[in-house]
Amino acid sequence: MRRPCRSAIKREVRGARLQAARVVNTELVRLYWRIGRLILDRGSEQGWGSNVIGHLAVDLQREFPSTKGLSRSSLFYMRKLAASWPEAAIVQQPAGQLPWGHLMVLLDRFDEQTDRDWYAARADEAGWSRKVLEHHIATGLHPRLGSGITNFADQLAPADSYLAREMVKDPGLGRLGGSGSAGAGAADVQRG
Repeated sequence: MRRPCRSAIKREVRGARLQAARVVNTELVRLYWRIGRLILDRGSEQGWGSNVIGHLAVDLQREFPSTKGLSRSSLFYMRKLAASWPEAAIVQQPAGQLPWGHLMVLLDRFDEQTDRDWYAARADEAGWSRKVLEHHIATGLHPRLGSGITNFADQLAPADSYLAREMVKDPGLGRLGGSGSAGAGAADVQRG
């Protein structure tokens, strides 16, 4: 078999695996959302306490012993997922395209839905790993970028404009500046 054909077949196999993983992830998020919604609805109707969720977890693990993700803590995450993204169409939002571990990070780290949505959109758009997502959260990427509106493009040459935007994103670069025009920081350029 010729090498170009072999390479094309390998690309097809890898592409199909990736597509299958995306479909499985989408269905998993949809399932977890539905379980969370059921827990929320039944819990509020029947006044469930956290002990009921623990018993439910034990029952589900007994019924589905080879299925991971049905622990007590996972069920609490599912409930929080359904409460945080109330529409069943979560899988059509950026958050619904992320792996479950990413969603747990977002649920743990943010109380504000706008923050969850912002980081979910960036993680989906840029293909961030969970570690990269955690890094950007820990370093406050969203607050650093703010609305993202700057006058860098108007005040600087294109290459410098890009560099200034990147400096705003990276908190370590801001400490390198000095005084005077040679050490002008992004804030100085903003002021014009």
